[in-house]
Amino acid sequence: MTNIQTARSIIKNHFLQEIVSIERFPTGLCHFVYDVKFSDGQVVVLRISGSDDELKGGIFWNNELRKLDIPVPEILFYDTGSEIKYSIHNKDSVDIDQERVEYLKECFNSSHDKTQHLTPQY
Repeated sequence: MTNIQTARSIIKNHFLQEIVSIERFPTGLCHFVYDVKFSDGQVVVLRISGSDDELKGGIFWNNELRKLDIPVPEILFYDTGSEIKYSIHNKDSVDIDQERVEYLKECFNSSHDKTQHLTPQY
């Protein structure tokens, strides 16, 4: 099965909408990352990971950053127990404009001390 076929199979397990396109992002150091568009206009991001720890770490930090009111993409679904580990994120909250970049810088600076003690517990 190709990576696109794998991505399509994962998405079909979670969504009823017709898939219009699946495009791989050219970036991604630890994951294969795909932009998935549906016929109703919804867009999600699929991250397929080769490492259980990398995926679990991303899920952990997503939750911790949300607790600090730092805007991060909502995780809609994830699977860390199967052979293919993945997470599916809401694309709407991924788009970052300059105003959000400045807000993130402020959040990071004000919350840096709050997060230094955190260690992922899987």
